[in-house]
Amino acid sequence: MSKTQLIPVIFFSLFLFGSCKLGSLLNEQLEIPDSGWKVDNTMDFNFEISDTSSLYNIDFMVKHTEYYYHSNLWLFTHIWAPSGALLIDTINLQMADHRGKWYGKNWFGSYALLHPYKHGVKFVIPGTHTITVTQGMRYHELKELKSVGLKVTKL
Repeated sequence: MSKTQLIPVIFFSLFLFGSCKLGSLLNEQLEIPDSGWKVDNTMDFNFEISDTSSLYNIDFMVKHTEYYYHSNLWLFTHIWAPSGALLIDTINLQMADHRGKWYGKNWFGSYALLHPYKHGVKFVIPGTHTITVTQGMRYHELKELKSVGLKVTKL
């Protein structure tokens, strides 16, 4: 193989291996239908914890259009441990500043935002953990949201 043929192979390999996060346990986006995210629609995220001595970061990922009507997004979460223990939380994701400028990355009129949720968390029980999420915006359905995701990373 000549040097000119080897260069694309090297770049592809770096891209392939560089895009994989070794500590990422979950990186999942759930699409929201065009009809909107209804208040009674629950999103479920499952992930396995085997190392109870490590710390983990949990982040929310939200994608929305520039026509999303609000500057924030309230979420209700339920975190279920394998033992059945439950932690209930309410989160206010700020998606724009006080002037209405969107946070996150703009990609052709859609915005993607990574929002820290819980960092440096220690899971004391190994097994499958579940985080359920519902929208808490006091509207029956939210329009212009494209997806909501969860990212769990081992530190």
